[in-house]
Amino acid sequence: MPFPTIAHQNKCKAKVAKEIAGMQSEIDQLVVSADKNITASAVNIITDSSESREVIAASLDRDLELLKKRSSIVEKADLKKQLLTKYLPLIKEYRESSQKYENLVLVYCTIWAMDVEDIELALDLAKFAVEQQQKLPHYFKS
Repeated sequence: MPFPTIAHQNKCKAKVAKEIAGMQSEIDQLVVSADKNITASAVNIITDSSESREVIAASLDRDLELLKKRSSIVEKADLKKQLLTKYLPLIKEYRESSQKYENLVLVYCTIWAMDVEDIELALDLAKFAVEQQQKLPHYFKS
């Protein structure tokens, strides 16, 4: 049987770890929310410039890192739903622009739509991605 002080220390450490995890979750949600607003502004200001693509790519990289930090499938699905609402306006702008360039946002949104079981959206995006001859991210095997 451990000493009462050690048991108390372990209990306190567990409580602090739980609080930190909760705070990290709140921070991640704020980052996603802030990125959503920034990305929406970027769409309105500079929809087809290479600068906007760089901003969007950086935002996508941050969001992919947030997804990697999630351990629960449910948490990942919730985040993917938020990210879809963030990036779908960009895809709409891209589709309307009739441009064709490598668009990882389109590809990831297609994958995420499947992951969150929005099959209709996933098929629509997949059809467009195939028409555009978009490539999967490097870690997917064809």
